Amino acid sequence: MDTLPGLEAGTRTERTEWRIIVNPDRPAARWISHHHTRESVELAARQYAVPIRIERRTVVTYTDEWREG
Repeated sequence: MDTLPGLEAGTRTERTEWRIIVNPDRPAARWISHHHTRESVELAARQYAVPIRIERRTVVTYTDEWREG
């Protein structure tokens, strides 16, 4: 099932983001940037001399087709 109840006429959009998490086991952990491919995030991660973690995140958006007129 690709739609939520009430959004049968809507559109489901899905995109994947890859994020670099700097100092993932510290309270000050933060994510630096998001990329669209695993290769690009690995290339960007090479510049950090601190521990990092690479995360994959899928963002799903539902849009209805309603128009106000």
